[in-house]
Amino acid sequence: MVQEQLQRAWQALAHPKIRLQADFPWNFGTMAKQYAVATFLYLIGSLFPVFLFSFAVALLARINPDLLTKLVGTDPRHPNMAVIIVPVVASFVSGLGLELWYIARCFRKEGLSLGKSLGFNLDSLGGSWWSAIWRALVAFALVMVVDALLSLLPMPEVHDPAADLARSLSGYAFWVFAALAAVGAPLFEELIFRGFLFNACRTSFQKGWLGKLFRSERSAAYAAMVVSAAAFAGAHMTLTGFPGLFIMGIVLAALYRRSGTLICPMLLHGLNNLTAVILIYLSQAS
Repeated sequence: MVQEQLQRAWQALAHPKIRLQADFPWNFGTMAKQYAVATFLYLIGSLFPVFLFSFAVALLARINPDLLTKLVGTDPRHPNMAVIIVPVVASFVSGLGLELWYIARCFRKEGLSLGKSLGFNLDSLGGSWWSAIWRALVAFALVMVVDALLSLLPMPEVHDPAADLARSLSGYAFWVFAALAAVGAPLFEELIFRGFLFNACRTSFQKGWLGKLFRSERSAAYAAMVVSAAAFAGAHMTLTGFPGLFIMGIVLAALYRRSGTLICPMLLHGLNNLTAVILIYLSQAS
């Protein structure tokens, strides 16, 4: 029984049915144009809560300065972190919500569903969360093995700005950061780098002179993996961490393509970030 289950798992990973749609409606040019508008809307959406917060602070400073002092704190070196965290979280949620609304609206105008076009569901896995979870766990084990092998190479120590920020936080501020890292970042980054960039590149690489160059869906998908992984690694702005992030991007894109659902790379991404946050917490506690 166990051997049969292992054989099925191996077949699902090594020889999967390519369930991810190969006819994503946007090429790279269309995606770049629409996403430029979406990014502008993200900035507007993210600035709106900051504007409201600044207005509320200015109003409270005139009406009740003593209450403002209690809320902000008396020591400027150690302000009340809730005053900082609440607008930051609200800014992220507001910006992402407005961005996704616009992109979903663009898809609806073309008679398409954003969720179906990106595989932002579990339809390819028959609605099974367990099928998504075990694939993410296997991919996570692969990432851990690769990270261990990279650590054996004579490379500079990895510098991660996000990890440095996490180490500077404490209390509930740290746990809010952990929630954003484990949930917010995977959602945001997988939509951008796998859902849009990988799909748009794969579509573009199958048309025109690029289609003649890559010739097949498989080779176009592999090239799209490389491009999206490089963009993913570069966006983290850490030169020493680029190799590990690049490989992580390849694994995330391959998992996406082989499972047909964006849920799988989101689970892997969240598990990876959560593990990093837990290790930081344990190092601070010891």
